[in-house]
Amino acid sequence: MANRGSEAGIGLHITQAPPEPFESGCGCRLATDERGITGVAEGPGTSVVSMSPAARRTATRTGLAAMLIPFALVGLGLPVSPGYSSTGPSDGVRVLGWGFDEPVAILRDGQDLLVASAGGSVSELDATTGARVREFSGPTYHFSRPLAMALAGQNLFVCGPEGREGAVTELDVSTGAVVRVVAGKEYGFNYPDALLSNGDGLFVANFLGNSVTQLNASTGALVRVMSGAAYGFDYPEALALVGGNLFVANAGGTSITELRSSTGALERVLSGPAYQFDGPDSFVQAGDDLFVANFHSGSVTELDASNDTPIRVLSSPEHPIYGPGEMALAGNDLYVASTLGKSVTELDVSTGATVRVLSAPEYQFNGPGAMALDGQMLFVLNGSGGVSELDLPTRALVRVVPSSPYRFAEPDALAARGDDVFVTNNEDSSVTEFDATTGTLVRVLSASKYSFNGPDAVALDGDNLFVASVDEGLSDGGSVTEVNASSGAVVRVLSSQEYQFGEPDALTVAGQHLFVASAIGPVTEIDASSGVLVRVFSSAAYHIQYAAALAASGADLWVANGGDNGSGGSVVEIDAATGAALRVLSGVAFNSTVPDAIATSGRDIFVGEARGPVYEVDKATGKLVREFSSGPRGSLAIAVRGNDLFVTGYSDDEVVEMNASTGALMGVCSGPAFGFDGPDALLLSGRDLIVANRIGGSVTEFAP
Repeated sequence: MANRGSEAGIGLHITQAPPEPFESGCGCRLATDERGITGVAEGPGTSVVSMSPAARRTATRTGLAAMLIPFALVGLGLPVSPGYSSTGPSDGVRVLGWGFDEPVAILRDGQDLLVASAGGSVSELDATTGARVREFSGPTYHFSRPLAMALAGQNLFVCGPEGREGAVTELDVSTGAVVRVVAGKEYGFNYPDALLSNGDGLFVANFLGNSVTQLNASTGALVRVMSGAAYGFDYPEALALVGGNLFVANAGGTSITELRSSTGALERVLSGPAYQFDGPDSFVQAGDDLFVANFHSGSVTELDASNDTPIRVLSSPEHPIYGPGEMALAGNDLYVASTLGKSVTELDVSTGATVRVLSAPEYQFNGPGAMALDGQMLFVLNGSGGVSELDLPTRALVRVVPSSPYRFAEPDALAARGDDVFVTNNEDSSVTEFDATTGTLVRVLSASKYSFNGPDAVALDGDNLFVASVDEGLSDGGSVTEVNASSGAVVRVLSSQEYQFGEPDALTVAGQHLFVASAIGPVTEIDASSGVLVRVFSSAAYHIQYAAALAASGADLWVANGGDNGSGGSVVEIDAATGAALRVLSGVAFNSTVPDAIATSGRDIFVGEARGPVYEVDKATGKLVREFSSGPRGSLAIAVRGNDLFVTGYSDDEVVEMNASTGALMGVCSGPAFGFDGPDALLLSGRDLIVANRIGGSVTEFAP
């Protein structure tokens, strides 16, 4: 989306919902308005801190680690008890797209693959087919943000921040039952992010605590906590055991700490020019040789761990490694994932020479950070979601297991046609279509022919589906793709400079015309049937500096303007038939600075603010009717029908319901059962409210 990280780049889409009786959260049956208009807004993105080892370290070193907040999610297949926090239970919640949400770790276990997602789950996959076997998620498992895993026989250990410190959960892999949860101040957990098992011993690296905790793997009893300046710990996040010694990578510095595993005694701290450690963040062992990936320098250090002698540093230009993540050793070949790139580098461990760089598009690498090896098969976990499986003898791609069948990746715009709901995936450059009645996936539109490049907005006109793409970095600033909603066929792509798209991020259809709002450009009007340019609203008369959202009402087009020549935000009214500027409602009158979302209903306009509440404005007079003080501070999406007004609280992971006539608070939708994680767009379809969760990569559907 345009201008991510700022208050720009939010768009509103207007879709037609079937006019039918609607039951509110308080149990009252309300009629829809005469047109059944539903306003759907999309909001700005956020800087999501990746949970890959490299990104964890980078976040901490820039002072952001304290912002890594656990998000508790209820897993697939587990009972849920959804409800409005102030009005009692609703009819039920369905969350689509739960899968790999910020995947960070992968393990091979017999016929299965285990994938830990920082979003709050561990997924078990069939390694042969890629099919999902089951999901471990929810309060029972006590890992709201799992960061690392380790296997010991039939037991799986999972660690991550939980509560104020952290926890280690032990599962029986064969049954999925929880064996125990180890937590408490006495264990010294402080953002645990690495695990290593050696029989009865279980070692836990505490990233923010600069310590290592040793447990008895059989009983969960505390053995010792190793901490103190003498150890030289500096954001430890990788562990390796060679002989009887434990090696700890200090990702925040330029050293490795070596301990005696049986006693916890310090052996030595390895550092200096000979090793060239620079943000070491992962290990792989080959006999007595230990390979260390250095994130900052993009190099790999090889040392003889039996005597701590450096052997070589692989760092010349012929070793293209960008932010190395985890490594895997297969025979004489060392595979290194480039976390900051879209490739995996293969090195010859005998000579240190680069064999090849695996980076072709078919691998679908995107921030690869973790890997698992099974004989001749290499599984690469992509930070953006999905697992790529490669046949090592041929380097051929076997399959890509998507993050979820829906492929939600930063979903942030919604539109509906009957039972079909269309969702734009900004990060995946795709559009997902699913059946709102059953939740069944219909299709994912993602081929290059669609020209989706950061799709940010969507609108429907009969059988025509319009998708706006930001296309950042392109000279024309964006495009609009028209697709046949029934067949998925491309009708046309509008992308020439004559349209004056400047990062288009809002669409609406009024009559025979399509209106396109651009975050850094004007509003463009297009003939929806032919794609011919009608006009561009760019003159000073329109006062449009940043068109944040659109709404159509009768013969009028309403534009939420994020800036009006330095005088704050405004709402611009345009005659949709003639293109004439009718009036400008200045935000100064009701203290509006950055209007993000807009919806119309009957005689009123509802305007959402990035920095404040929702305002109700009288269409006829342009005067403020009321300020909805009970709504969230930061209203990024609005949906209104009849007397029910729904508003998302993006930062607070909630949806607030208010009475549109009185401004009274009706209820607050929040809690793990709803699965809200950056709710970014709303759609009222039938009796259901559908919410796109931009950060969580999911869609929540429920009857409020």
